Amino acid sequence: MKHFFRLAAFLALFAFPVTEASATGCGGGSGTCFVVAAGGNSNTNTTWTDTTGGATCTCTPAAGDAVILDSAAGQLTINASLSVASLDASGTGGSGSPYTNTLTQNASTTLTITGTLFRLSSSMTLTQASGSSSVITIGVNAGSSTVTIDTFGKVMGLTNLGVTSGTQTFQLASALNVTKTVASTLTFVVGTFDANGQNVTAMVFNSNNSNTRSVLMGSGTWTLGGNTNASTALTVWDTGTATGLTLTTSTAPIVIASGTSNQTFTPGASRTFNSLTINGSANGVVTLNGTSMSFSTLTANAPAKLRVTSGTTTTFSGAITATGSSASLVGIQATAPGVLATISLGSDSTMAWGAVQDITTSGAGKLTATNSFDMGGNTLANGGTITAPAVGGSGGAIIGG
Repeated sequence: MKHFFRLAAFLALFAFPVTEASATGCGGGSGTCFVVAAGGNSNTNTTWTDTTGGATCTCTPAAGDAVILDSAAGQLTINASLSVASLDASGTGGSGSPYTNTLTQNASTTLTITGTLFRLSSSMTLTQASGSSSVITIGVNAGSSTVTIDTFGKVMGLTNLGVTSGTQTFQLASALNVTKTVASTLTFVVGTFDANGQNVTAMVFNSNNSNTRSVLMGSGTWTLGGNTNASTALTVWDTGTATGLTLTTSTAPIVIASGTSNQTFTPGASRTFNSLTINGSANGVVTLNGTSMSFSTLTANAPAKLRVTSGTTTTFSGAITATGSSASLVGIQATAPGVLATISLGSDSTMAWGAVQDITTSGAGKLTATNSFDMGGNTLANGGTITAPAVGGSGGAIIGG
């Protein structure tokens, strides 16, 4: 028996180190976690260290720990769902220099930020395996605090702000871009979303729920859509449920990017926005789907095809400018054939090389459409006109179907 225990002790000296996730958080009790120079997977305990540039602490972040990525950190792969209080790649609290390596997020994983900071760095690389199942959820337990989101315009996949409750404010510190794939959606659930003068680019912006929430659009440009998957139609803006929503548009312009499928803008009832620009697609149609919508101006660039909701009035306090060419027309049409849609114009408006169908104009302005096609059902106020091209052509297939 004595020899058996001696043998066991001897073999223990050669045992392989344990690398699976530890039950205790890293940070040496401070709750601050760094990544070792060699990097590794997030659920492997040799990936983490208590100090910047230090040796492994043989532990993994616990819920409530803060993760700091700095210049001393290697590549980090989120290979299993990870929940931490914050993630800061600016180097603050560590080496002082920002993270320059790669943060990779595997498919079917969720990075959850429960606290008040999600900050990347301009010099790092963010790689997400999936635009729909590599999920980032921010501000789960933020309460009434301000949650800073600073991504430097890195292209991201599915991003959730808030979950079910809270009065937190999600404030951008740099441009936000959620356009990795057609399935990439910026979902705002509850609290206040403050764009803070930053540009917001999203394949889809969704805040279609009845929670108490406010959207402060700010002064940056909101660019929506751009879907290149011709078989997938998108609702690129969805605030269709009016309950609980306060929308402050400030001076933010909205751009609907060119796509190859149908794209729908659904603001809900009686919403007012600033300028709207539609960059056209040869195949896709942009539909303004709402009641009593208002915009300051509309710019439609060929080959844009716009549908406005039949039986309702869409107001433009300024002018419409729709510009096509003999080879690439623009179109404006009601959503239901034979059921008129009204467009109220605050200023005189122009269309060149376009097609108009089932549209009634009202308001102080008139529509003058040159080299354009009257597809029927139109009533233009204030002496508005649709003048056909001087030479041939047919617009019958331009905006129908």
